[in-house]
Amino acid sequence: MHRILGFTWVAAMALTIGSSFGIRGDGGFSWLHGLSVFTTLTVTLGVVNAIRHNYRGHLFNMVGSYLGTLTAFVFAAAAPGRLIRQVSTYDPGSIVLAGALVLATSAAFVLTLLRTARVPAS
Repeated sequence: MHRILGFTWVAAMALTIGSSFGIRGDGGFSWLHGLSVFTTLTVTLGVVNAIRHNYRGHLFNMVGSYLGTLTAFVFAAAAPGRLIRQVSTYDPGSIVLAGALVLATSAAFVLTLLRTARVPAS
């Protein structure tokens, strides 16, 4: 189950990172693109460390990429003029609904994996 979740996480991060470079403001790239580069490095190193069975390095790189993602989201949402901030101010129900949908989808994914996971023979 860890591998399936990991592959899903890496694929989602690759898609997110790739799409982030297509989003540019008036000044071109911003510091958020720097976080995308950081996340690219940490996710890649996390995968390499998992392949090499360096579990400590894998753990630190994957936790670093997750914390980097959360940090980027918080700063992007808090920045003035951002759509997330405008929506949360004028229509907080939309933010709550979007968050609930993300949590429900994640829970359904994990529960599906738990139900279909093989139980080792004893």
